[in-house]
Amino acid sequence: QELSAILESTYWSKRLSPSPSEVLKQLESLSEMESYTKFMISTAEHEICIFTYLFTWLDTFKEHLISALKRGVEVKVLAHELSRTASKRGFEAKSMGAKVRIYCGEPYPVRGMVVDVKRTVFIPYTALTAEKSLLSPPYYSENVAIVRILRDAFNHVWSESRDLEV
Repeated sequence: QELSAILESTYWSKRLSPSPSEVLKQLESLSEMESYTKFMISTAEHEICIFTYLFTWLDTFKEHLISALKRGVEVKVLAHELSRTASKRGFEAKSMGAKVRIYCGEPYPVRGMVVDVKRTVFIPYTALTAEKSLLSPPYYSENVAIVRILRDAFNHVWSESRDLEV
């Protein structure tokens, strides 16, 4: 029994590669997330897909996004209809050349971005109601499954949203 447990543990540790922390890296802080976000925007080649609610962080990354747009990167922003701040910043993002769409219904429980369908940085909400929202720590991943799940979710919400009218 003991030998079986040791061998099974060894078998699964060899079989389950990469480790969970390599699939989904928990970031230490929002400032670390900011650094990853700047890097991702600066190295984007084709597409940046942004899930946002308030879009309060636009000013922090504005120059990086403008640079990406000048490089020919398509920038798509999804913002919730109830957020007036997002709409104001959405107009600003649209004037820079980003595609901005507004979605209705429940606020999406993730904030973040997917870049080039290769990497993602995001914050999942553990509770999201009209009264409160609780954030989990931010995460970063280059794992194809994690990135595709978030990109597919983005595409689904994008297809059901409407263009931000100027």
